[in-house]
Amino acid sequence: MGLTVTRALSRGQFYGATTSLRRCDAVLCEVRHARARICEEHVHEAAYFSLLLDGRYRETSGAITVDYRPYTIAFHPPMTSHHDVMGDGTRVFMIELGEPWLESIASYGAPVRELHQVRGEDATWLAVRLHREFLRGEDASDFTIES
Repeated sequence: MGLTVTRALSRGQFYGATTSLRRCDAVLCEVRHARARICEEHVHEAAYFSLLLDGRYRETSGAITVDYRPYTIAFHPPMTSHHDVMGDGTRVFMIELGEPWLESIASYGAPVRELHQVRGEDATWLAVRLHREFLRGEDASDFTIES
């Protein structure tokens, strides 16, 4: 019987080509996959939200599968084991959260412990607005990002 080793990605590290901006106890990244690929089973040290901007991909964590279409959002608790199947031209906006953000989220109720698709127009609107601010690069407003 073989031992399965899951790769751990550190804060700000993702498969694909990344552009990142670090602010307000968060790491904001845009990740691009020019060609289709399979990303083997892995975990991320930090919790994060992912917003699909372009393309398609499928993410599986245990019995949970999220089939992303543009503007699908999912939340990933820290150290959630998953694997991804990325389509050609996939572009994803990642919002990685520092510990203060996780404490704030936990204050609203029981913490999410598994991959979770976020539903609702308000969540999509906020993530798209944050992405627009991210595109401003170093001119991005800390106040807008934190809000």
